[in-house]
Amino acid sequence: MLFPITRFAKQNTILEQLDHLQSEINEVREAVESGDLKAASLELVDVQQSADTALHILLDMGVDSYSAYTEVTIKNSRRGYYDRP
Repeated sequence: MLFPITRFAKQNTILEQLDHLQSEINEVREAVESGDLKAASLELVDVQQSADTALHILLDMGVDSYSAYTEVTIKNSRRGYYDRP
């Protein structure tokens, strides 16, 4: 995962964290719609942080969140999503 564990990983349920993640996504949209792309970039990092927190919550629930990165990378590579260097 990308970020240190936040306190919300221990406080929030997965559903609460998903609600928070959605609120962060809404903030990205609002920033883009208002033309503030710098704010949009900051909000996207908040989205990443919130998603990371959700992965930590799932990890505490017994899900191997670390292997999800490898599995998704392999899946997306097979689908041709990545540009070749």
